Amino acid sequence: MSDYSAEHIQVLTGMEGVRRRPGMYVGDVTDNSGMHHALWEVIGNSIDEHLAGEATSISIVFEGARVTVEDDGRGIPPEVVERVMTTLHAGTGWRRDHVHLAEGLHGVGISVTNALSRTMEVTVWRDGQTYVQRFARGTACGPIQRTCTTSRRGMRISLIPDFTIFAELPWDVTAVASRCHTLAGMLSGLAITVNDETWCYDTLVSYIEDRAGCEVIDPFVVQTRADGIAI
Repeated sequence: MSDYSAEHIQVLTGMEGVRRRPGMYVGDVTDNSGMHHALWEVIGNSIDEHLAGEATSISIVFEGARVTVEDDGRGIPPEVVERVMTTLHAGTGWRRDHVHLAEGLHGVGISVTNALSRTMEVTVWRDGQTYVQRFARGTACGPIQRTCTTSRRGMRISLIPDFTIFAELPWDVTAVASRCHTLAGMLSGLAITVNDETWCYDTLVSYIEDRAGCEVIDPFVVQTRADGIAI
């Protein structure tokens, strides 16, 4: 019989578990689906800022392997940026009415994206100040820095996936743009830009007319809320 003792028990803590078992968090890392799952964690946080009534625009820019997501919401409070980016399940409480797309406390969350990124730079514009913090493979490269004053508000996250974990495949910009177009139609008043293309609709009807290429005759719209979810 082989020896089996307490020393054989392995415990993975913090981001180490994410990097060792990425498939548990984002799915397949041998195609680009897991990489895109990680990206949608970032986009989902920006969308929740719109659902909270705080953000009116989201920009997603692809430059080779790098992708940058920027919104004009409130931005994460600078004193907790590192905690949110390096702690599993840290985020806005799910009991808030607007939270149903971001995953901080009921899914994998943005810290998983950070852990699976070769580099990530977080910029927060808040309270008249600009704050920047950089990370590498889920670990802070140093404390958050206040860099300059600003009249802007919002947040920007720029990252490069870690291709020692993901297969080195390109982003599917067409698929991201198609989904963002649909989201813009569902989220009235939110402008979503992917590279140089922007979508923004006042109503669901205007979105349908745009996609159909014709006028909708005598439309009616029913809206309600159920358990904090807008329908």
